[in-house]
Amino acid sequence: MSKERKSTVLLQHHLKQLKLPTMLKEYPLLAKSCSQEKSDYPTYLLRLCEKELAERQRRAMDRRIKGAKFPLLKKKSTALILLHKSRSMNLW
Repeated sequence: MSKERKSTVLLQHHLKQLKLPTMLKEYPLLAKSCSQEKSDYPTYLLRLCEKELAERQRRAMDRRIKGAKFPLLKKKSTALILLHKSRSMNLW
């Protein structure tokens, strides 16, 4: 096994162990992009971390929305009535 192949396999393993799925998915494409832009290594790491953080924040928001168990509105007219009532009660 070549040294480059070994380091790639180890990197993938470590990212899985650290539970960094977005970094695992994005690092090859981002590395290529940063290489073409001639970005330095800290910039590459920053972009990779930003992607991981953004994805975690998105998933956390999705979990909170799902966990809130908001009632589903069946009709558009019901949604408009509720919106009008909430505005008239100065909730917004």
